[in-house]
Amino acid sequence: ADVDEVYLVLSTVTGIAGSREIIKSYGFLDRYKLIFLKTDEAPVFGAILNIRNLTGKKLSYITNGQNVPDDIEIVNSDRLAKKLLGRMA
Repeated sequence: ADVDEVYLVLSTVTGIAGSREIIKSYGFLDRYKLIFLKTDEAPVFGAILNIRNLTGKKLSYITNGQNVPDDIEIVNSDRLAKKLLGRMA
């Protein structure tokens, strides 16, 4: 199919090892962007940063709640960085 955009959807609570396996399973995809679900349930956000760096793919959206599509939001890099750093402090 000829598509405009492809997204790989990962759960923030899956963790780095599980996410790596998912990425490996979809290795046939060439161009895609990332969506992370369940940021409201994740105790840490390191998986988002690690997967972003591992894949080199653009982080496009996150979900922060159970009401889809209302809880889907465009990634705000500043807000995400503050969440990552805030958890480290």
